[in-house]
Amino acid sequence: MAIKKISANLLGNNAVTAASIAGGAISAADIADNSIGITQLNVSDGTNGQVLTTNGSGTLSFSTISGYTDSDVETYLDTGTSTPTFSTATVTGDLTVDTDTLVVSASGDNVGIGTSTIFGTTQISNTAWSGGAPYGTVLTVTGNNTNDANWGHLLISDSTTTTGNGGMIRFATGSTTSDMNPFAGIDGFTEGSAYGGLKFLTRPSGGTATERLRINSSGTLGINTQSPSSTPLHVNSFSGNTLTAVFEAPASNNFDVQFRSHSYYGGITFWSDFYGSNLQYGSIGQYINGGMYATANRGYWYFQVGNAGTTRIQYQMDWDNHKWFTNTAYNGAMELTYVGHLRINGSLYQSYNFSDERLKENVQTLTGSLEKVKQLRGVSFNFKESKEGIYTSEDNQIGVVAQELEQHYPELISEQAEMTEDGEDGVTYKYVHYEKLTPILIEAIKEQQTIIDDLKSRLDSAGL
Repeated sequence: MAIKKISANLLGNNAVTAASIAGGAISAADIADNSIGITQLNVSDGTNGQVLTTNGSGTLSFSTISGYTDSDVETYLDTGTSTPTFSTATVTGDLTVDTDTLVVSASGDNVGIGTSTIFGTTQISNTAWSGGAPYGTVLTVTGNNTNDANWGHLLISDSTTTTGNGGMIRFATGSTTSDMNPFAGIDGFTEGSAYGGLKFLTRPSGGTATERLRINSSGTLGINTQSPSSTPLHVNSFSGNTLTAVFEAPASNNFDVQFRSHSYYGGITFWSDFYGSNLQYGSIGQYINGGMYATANRGYWYFQVGNAGTTRIQYQMDWDNHKWFTNTAYNGAMELTYVGHLRINGSLYQSYNFSDERLKENVQTLTGSLEKVKQLRGVSFNFKESKEGIYTSEDNQIGVVAQELEQHYPELISEQAEMTEDGEDGVTYKYVHYEKLTPILIEAIKEQQTIIDDLKSRLDSAGL
């Protein structure tokens, strides 16, 4: 006899239990469509879109499952060909995708991408690259241009707002807690509200990370100092090191360092809190070829050949006097005093003072010297005012007028330009080579003596 399908009206509530049904005795074909409803399941009806769930203890109820649509669930459960779309979801416990593609640890509150052994709050690891794109790139941050220079695509912040704090970056080797070794870093630091700078650190052998370079908010750069001055660059020497900086250029270069100023008063200043501020320069294989240094009341500049104590030329500024020395005897070979006196311990040679006849040609005796000298004036005078680059004195002077001398002896006249405030040449003024008047006066005296001798001969002939 054929068994009829069991319908709801043939079964009383709780008439069939799991114990009274042999395993597999009732199949879906034995139950009529829509024959078991809310009444037969003995549960309260839910709302549209809810699904039947169990609490794991035999109690059924309708509940809302958020994060995906009914059609997503239906398609995924029926065919397994569609992946549900979750708008929101809460996961209690750890979440792991493909072993280590994505690991979210509930116990450590950290995230690992490409690793399940997480160092810090988040670790991204990819050591599989061997060649070609992406050329070892592990993390790429892509953003759009911003019109606010205070912001960027990557922001590293410190949770505290105390002056001196800021975001920190460290460079290291290793990939796990046991072998991670940081050795260098970059720290941001605030100097006040919403402004600050950067400091760069390195870690010496056996030591801890130490600041080596700092850029303040104003743009000043300090090397080996945490308190750079207001100048653009402040370099501090290492303790016990005699050199602060070494500049070395390739052999093809003509110079190592160039200091350039766009002002007439530009230059270099050397300063020391103690005696002996130094600038030294030389070449490989020599002790010192030249240098500059200062003591309390003196400044020195010198050249020397070979090792210390050998031949050299030295300039010394002693208060307001200027001295030049040779060798190491400090014999005061030449001294220029503050009032303009020049003292020379020896002879003064000028190129045009050489008078050896073997060096000369076209030698001609001067003529008409007396007549020309008679037209010159010897005058006393005072200078009107001082000119930049032209020495003048307030004392009463004796000399000649350059323009008057130039009419007869232009060879004795030269010109010197006044220096303007911007360092350019200004008005030119004439000056006299007084030492060249000597041969003119010699010939003038000789001509005058010839006249005197002739008059004396006439007087003698006349018996007078």
